[in-house]
Amino acid sequence: QFTLIATNVPFLTEIKFAAVLDAFVSTSYSAGKANLATTFILRMRTMIGNDGALASVAPQSWWFLKRYAGFRATLLRGSQLSILARLGENPFESGVGEQVGLNIVSCENPVDAHDVCTTDVASATDPLGKSAQLIRAAFKPIPQARQLLNRDAMITFSERHAMEDLGVMATALRGASSGDSPRFVRCMWEVPETTDEWEFHQTTVSQTCPYGGMSEIIFWQKERGELAKFADSVKELNHAAQNWRRGKPNWGKRGVVVSQMGNFPSSLYTGEIYDPNCCAIVPNDDQDIAALWALCSSDEFRSLTREINQKRNVEVGTFLAVPFDLAHWQKVAAEKY
Repeated sequence: QFTLIATNVPFLTEIKFAAVLDAFVSTSYSAGKANLATTFILRMRTMIGNDGALASVAPQSWWFLKRYAGFRATLLRGSQLSILARLGENPFESGVGEQVGLNIVSCENPVDAHDVCTTDVASATDPLGKSAQLIRAAFKPIPQARQLLNRDAMITFSERHAMEDLGVMATALRGASSGDSPRFVRCMWEVPETTDEWEFHQTTVSQTCPYGGMSEIIFWQKERGELAKFADSVKELNHAAQNWRRGKPNWGKRGVVVSQMGNFPSSLYTGEIYDPNCCAIVPNDDQDIAALWALCSSDEFRSLTREINQKRNVEVGTFLAVPFDLAHWQKVAAEKY
């Protein structure tokens, strides 16, 4: 067995696996099968003694995306994470644009008091700059055991205080995809006389505002018309129209619509069908809508979300993992509204 393995692992998501590779990984390294990179990390772990370590540069998305939840739990429970360094985009001379992180993992069994040393050099725009920053970077310790208490065992570099996350008091669902927007979606002024075959269709806003993204309608025909037939005709294909009713449990309710990209601009949600570029966050109790809006319309919402997930577009589950101090945001809402 080796004392140290240091390498750049290959990046390949599970959906691109050949059948032979998929079968092997599913059998031998199932916890890491979301990406060949995480599969390699588990493979390296088996090749190192208990006093050894591994170092790799891998997609940093394994720290927070839901599909890596099992891998994170496996690593957090079975190894000591020594260093996690956020490198961001353009870390290689080859110009690979994916956001990556440096992972140094000790194969010792974790202890409750163990801290992971973290740092962030993503602001450097080229490999030499990132290398220089790493040499002189200040490292911030985060408790490893506490990461297992986060939603889906997400690894965050911030100090998470003892408060519930947004998912405790709300649900969030991504919006519906017609699979053919030019055919089924119109701006309201494009249809001179709307009938009950059309429904309001909410979309994202370019900047946060109380009411926005409400200029569209969708040819719905009470779920029994052309869109339904189109979705049925492509049901055997991996087609966007398969998600034509996604988000339906939130229709008719009130909450906040949030864009899943950029700075996450938000608007109030009043129960319409909404598109796949946004998600509707709906509180379990209508009395919490003001507090939810106070959070989602704040600059703090963006920073809290970005502490968890640095991808340009984030998964719905990222919003549910944002810490939410209900009493604080109720007070903010009371003062503002």
